Amino acid sequence: MQPKISFCLEWKMVSNLMRHSANACTTCVEAANLTGMQLFILEYLYQHQGQDVFQRDLEAEFHVRRSTVTGILKGMEKKGLIQRQPVAEDARLKRIQLTSQAKSLHKEVELAVARMEKIALRGLSETEIDVFFEILEKMKANLQMDMLTYEAQKGE
Repeated sequence: MQPKISFCLEWKMVSNLMRHSANACTTCVEAANLTGMQLFILEYLYQHQGQDVFQRDLEAEFHVRRSTVTGILKGMEKKGLIQRQPVAEDARLKRIQLTSQAKSLHKEVELAVARMEKIALRGLSETEIDVFFEILEKMKANLQMDMLTYEAQKGE
């Protein structure tokens, strides 16, 4: 008899493998010495050029803590990949913008992300991929609802 597989344990293992894969894919953009998360943030910022993007947007998009995003952005700023511009209406807010250096890396970043996704999805049919994304959306909604419920109860 096979032992019962824990979904959470399996998910954590896949998550770790994806993180390692993302970090390995950054060798495609070796000159910039990017981490996997920096790769994804650069791609997000590139896709949202012309829009105001703030740290809180990245926190929400990637479901990570403020302190985590702060550290990532500091590293990206140090590498000359982003600039944080104060907003006239509220000096506490800083608009995050790509530098020309980061924009010139975009094609490499895009190729690195595509390579990683191709590896992860290898052997899956279009139908399986569609179902997988449907399941992921439901799981995200469940977890987000649970977080909101927890925050509401904590605030009472």
